[in-house]
Amino acid sequence: SRKVAGSPIAGLAASLIVASFPGHHKMLWWGAYPNLLGLALIPVALLALLESQMGNLRYLCLAIILGALLLTAHHLTFIVYLAILIIATLASMVARDKKSLKANILTLAAILALFMSYWYVAGLAYILQNPATLEPGAFAVESMFWLVESPLLLCLAVVAAIAGLAQLFFWRRFKEFTLTLGWLTVSLLLTQVYYFGISIDSERFLFSIVIPLSILTSVPLPHIRHCVKISKVIEENPIYEVVIQLEKALPVMLVLIVLLMTPIQ
Repeated sequence: SRKVAGSPIAGLAASLIVASFPGHHKMLWWGAYPNLLGLALIPVALLALLESQMGNLRYLCLAIILGALLLTAHHLTFIVYLAILIIATLASMVARDKKSLKANILTLAAILALFMSYWYVAGLAYILQNPATLEPGAFAVESMFWLVESPLLLCLAVVAAIAGLAQLFFWRRFKEFTLTLGWLTVSLLLTQVYYFGISIDSERFLFSIVIPLSILTSVPLPHIRHCVKISKVIEENPIYEVVIQLEKALPVMLVLIVLLMTPIQ
């Protein structure tokens, strides 16, 4: 989050939301430790991918190594990472960013090779037809509310995330914009694989939306320094003039409310 928003304040805010998110506590309760390990590795892998797009070979190797660790942590979190890589590669093609495209293609090729050599032999049938999920089930909106435990908190976080996306776009941070939006989008789209008759615990993909949603929600928070402008008007009787910039204050207020609500759910 600090890398995406360019501010340590945003990083701290996103960390608080992720650490106190009620869905993660539920995962601890039922012992979903491989999922949590995968969710912890994805943002670090994507951070390495962002740095590799600047032409840094060391970070390119790190993105591939972390992808390999994701493969051994949990297959669903790995699939999310693979889908994000595909979107990042397509986006760099559209943008004609040769340096980013090279890094994305190399990482994607390595990850696909790992996937085919490991899961195709060991567990592709398990991925497509999970014996624990005999019938493919439709994704329900209630699952989102169950994950967050508060419809109000979910709505506020979504609105703040939209504001964060808009700010990234206007700041021309297109790489960060693409990765976070792609991360959020593929996590939601993968819950719909039941349309293809794939028996998989697709609702578990919902847990992958938490970190990108938290990152985007925290993006407006650094504007807290610029919400209020105080100036001194010098006349016969000097007075102080206070100007509140609503276009910056409202998103910041949303983020603060989310920060306060998340730990108490």
